[in-house]
Amino acid sequence: MKIDIPTSILNNLQAIKNNEGILLTGSRVLGKHSKNADWDFHVLLKKGKPRWRKSWKVDDHLLEIFCNDVVAIKKEFKSDASGGRGVMVFMFASGQIIKDNKQKDLQRLQSLAKRLWKKGPNKLSKNDINFISYDIAMYIHDLEDCLHDNNAALLLINHAINEFVRYYYRLSNTWLPRPKDRLQDFLRRSPEMFKIVNEVNDTNSWEEKIHLALRLGHILGKKFKLILDGSLYIPPAKR
Repeated sequence: MKIDIPTSILNNLQAIKNNEGILLTGSRVLGKHSKNADWDFHVLLKKGKPRWRKSWKVDDHLLEIFCNDVVAIKKEFKSDASGGRGVMVFMFASGQIIKDNKQKDLQRLQSLAKRLWKKGPNKLSKNDINFISYDIAMYIHDLEDCLHDNNAALLLINHAINEFVRYYYRLSNTWLPRPKDRLQDFLRRSPEMFKIVNEVNDTNSWEEKIHLALRLGHILGKKFKLILDGSLYIPPAKR
C-alpha cells in the first residue's frame, strides 16, 4: 500500500543537496506505526559524496534521515550479511521508493536487498562458531562466579540473556529481528527458550535469574552442539 507523505516532508527531502533518490522505510511502511511515529527515510546521494545522518522536526513530524551513496549502502548490506543483523538489508527490502535516478539505482538496491533477505545471513565459519562457544562459556562462568560470590550482577544477567538470544539467531543462520519484535519472534521459533526468558523477567530473585540464565546458556549449547569448556583457538590469518 502506497503511503501518503505530507508535502512539507517531501519538500524538505527534495531540498537535500546531492539527492538522487528517496526511500521511505520503517514502521510506517510496515503498517506498525503509532500516531506519533517518526518518518524514516534513506536518501541516495551522488556517488562519492560522504554519508551523513540527521533527525529534525518538520511541522509536527519527526524525520529520521540516512544519507548514503550506492557504494556505502552496499558496504552496509555486506556488513549486515556478515553480522546477521540485517538492519539496512531489511529497510531496503521492505521500503517504498519515492524517487529514483535515471539509472534506477534505488530499484537495483531494493532488488539486491530482497535477494539478500531471502537468502539469509552468511553462514558461520568454524572460527565464528568457536568464538561463539567461547563467549557463551565465559558468560556461564561469570554467572556461576556471581552465585559463588553472592553478587547480584543484574546488568551481567540481562546482558547474558540478550547475547544468548542473539546467538540463537546467529547459530540458526536467521536474521536477527528488531528489538521490539524479537521476543514475539523468539516465542514462535523456540517456545522452550522463550519461556525461560519470560521467567527471568517475571522473578524478583537475582539468584533465580542467574539459575535461569545458566539454564538458557546450556540449552543453547546443547541445541547447537557447542563445546562450552571455555577453550578457544583462532588460527593466524592467511596471507
